[in-house]
Amino acid sequence: MLNFDALGSGSGSSVFGSSELTDLIKATQMEAGEEVAVTRGISGGTSDFASFQDSGVPFLMFYGDDLTRIHSDRDTIEFVQPELLESAVSAAVTLIQSPQFAEFVDLE
Repeated sequence: MLNFDALGSGSGSSVFGSSELTDLIKATQMEAGEEVAVTRGISGGTSDFASFQDSGVPFLMFYGDDLTRIHSDRDTIEFVQPELLESAVSAAVTLIQSPQFAEFVDLE
């Protein structure tokens, strides 16, 4: 499960999630030269990934590195920096298109 939440704020994008997917995204980012920081997660809250995590479904959550406006009256579209969305989308596409991801998913 790929969760994109609170992107476009701060100075870049970050991602955290299940170890098998964070290992894959680290590997594919190095190959493609992407710039999404792999972190340990967010503190003090959760997101749409939680029910998947609780069910044992591997997940990644992509998010902006500035969460100061989230769920506040300043959580509005004018604060979204579109250029910051590119790194998360590009990293996710690179991951999904990688042979390692295809092996992980095993669609057969």
